[in-house]
Amino acid sequence: DERQKDIMKTTDQIGIIGFVSMGSMLAEGLLRTGAVPPNGLRIFTRTVKRARGFARLENDITVCDSVQSAVSGCAVVLLCVPPDESPEVLGEIGKTFAKNQILVSIVGSLTLDLMERVFPHKIVRMVPSITAEVDEGTFVISCNEYCTDGDINKIRRLFGYMGEVVEINEKKIEAFTDLTSCGPGILSALFQEYVNSAVRIGKVSEKEAIRVFTQTLYGLSKLYVEDGTDFETVIKRVARKGGTTEIGIEAIRRSAPACFDEVFSKTLEHQKKRKTDLRKAIAGQRP
Repeated sequence: DERQKDIMKTTDQIGIIGFVSMGSMLAEGLLRTGAVPPNGLRIFTRTVKRARGFARLENDITVCDSVQSAVSGCAVVLLCVPPDESPEVLGEIGKTFAKNQILVSIVGSLTLDLMERVFPHKIVRMVPSITAEVDEGTFVISCNEYCTDGDINKIRRLFGYMGEVVEINEKKIEAFTDLTSCGPGILSALFQEYVNSAVRIGKVSEKEAIRVFTQTLYGLSKLYVEDGTDFETVIKRVARKGGTTEIGIEAIRRSAPACFDEVFSKTLEHQKKRKTDLRKAIAGQRP
């Protein structure tokens, strides 16, 4: 894989705070790809049973009994808790966090400036994607001013085994969240409706419709990624003037823009509200 040529495995200790969905996915990925050895992983979570079950599969993993013990001695700490728990956990992390450590937060709507109010250290805001499970993820990151080029490269190396790491301006991160992290769920809902229509109107079996459609998606993805083919090129190659594909595309272009405008408007508004709620919660915890 070309993208892995410049990636080096780390000997640093990595701490993970929170071990539900994304936290466990990242832990599994770091171990699966060999980016971090089992004895380099420290986990703290309130769902201790789940973490201990995971640790039994990799005996050298450390399951910690406090946030501070998970943070202590780690080069990178991943914050993977639900948004409503993040203000309290940030306060706990801040008690022992050192200036040379890097905090990587995947907490939705928790901005860099809100985290800096708790501790002004090296912080990376990261948006992972479920597609990292098959090492084809997109990791969108935004870093604060305390992060050096070396720190950013460390994060690129750490997660680069599981996909592509893309650094962007934080002001755009919510829209990129819809495209990457939310994208698999939103697009799966779209694909489901597409297949449902084939079943209702075309009278095909759902099982067969899903089989041929997912194979088509797989091949289409390879055209985009491996051949560098863009959307318009695919459309021009498939849609003959006056043909069946063109009729279908015209129907999409009449209806889809309003649908996706609503998707982005409502999701971005929701993220804006969550940022406001988190701002209030963090302000309430400060002395």
